[in-house]
Amino acid sequence: MATIREFQPTDADYQGVVNVQNAIYLDMPAVIEDYKEHDEHVGPKCVFKRWLALEGDQIVADAQLIQYVWAYHPHKFNFYVRVMPAFRCRGIGTALYDTVMADAEQYDPIELRTGTRSNFPDAIRFLEKRSFAEHMRHTESHLDLAAADLSPWDGLEDKLRDEGIVLKSIRELRANGAPDWEHRLYEAMWIMLQDIPGSEDLTQPPFDTWRKENLETETLLPDAYLVALDGDDIVGLTQLWADRASDMLYTGFTGVKRDYRRRGIATALKARAIRFGKQNNNSIIKTDNEEHNPMLGLNIRLGFVEQPAFVEYRKTLREE
Repeated sequence: MATIREFQPTDADYQGVVNVQNAIYLDMPAVIEDYKEHDEHVGPKCVFKRWLALEGDQIVADAQLIQYVWAYHPHKFNFYVRVMPAFRCRGIGTALYDTVMADAEQYDPIELRTGTRSNFPDAIRFLEKRSFAEHMRHTESHLDLAAADLSPWDGLEDKLRDEGIVLKSIRELRANGAPDWEHRLYEAMWIMLQDIPGSEDLTQPPFDTWRKENLETETLLPDAYLVALDGDDIVGLTQLWADRASDMLYTGFTGVKRDYRRRGIATALKARAIRFGKQNNNSIIKTDNEEHNPMLGLNIRLGFVEQPAFVEYRKTLREE
């Protein structure tokens, strides 16, 4: 019988959580530092708890209850329950789920959110059995950098430059001493985020919180965090993040302000980011998009190949 206890911020517990993730998501390797940084970025007003399930001395499953500063609502919560494949069908997942639900009751929740991959049928059955309903699908896609062909977009940056649109990295912005560029990036990103599917749930974090997550993280790649400028106005951006456990790269947010769309700005930004990956001998770039987001189509045209989707599930407990 597994024993459930609260997580403690020790290296041993962090390694246990990493081991659970790496046993389930074979293509998403993690290291302790990923979770430590994640935990440091939880907002001060956000609920955040984690539990572990052990068989003997081995951590075989974990669960988490959390609120995010960028999608904060005092009575809405995200959670997950994860069990190593070799330890499933023993009631461990159910025991962790019951632990999370019992703890969440004190916060008078109105909605619970979680998710799983579309090719994890056991997890889907687990959620649907507990009255969770599919809310949104995010299609993951991968680009093999060695095979990526950017020749169709040769000259695109020159064309944009002739139109007054210049692409720069944040390394260049820092070096050039661009005035107040961090605050301008913060506000521009918030404007662009309003148009992504699911944006109705977003809340703008304080500038200092945003800066810590965007400009101070160890996985920041200042030559692959790119903006498109019309004069001093940031009109588009894309980000690549390093992976601590591999030579993969991850796309963060890509967006273009409404008045500047359909001019090839997003394509130019992503093409330059891809060139960065090729020049640095990275293996693949991973990204994900809501299944109806036009950005998915752009990624496919750039050579990304669709993978199993991440399916978001929600359960309404009472009306707001």
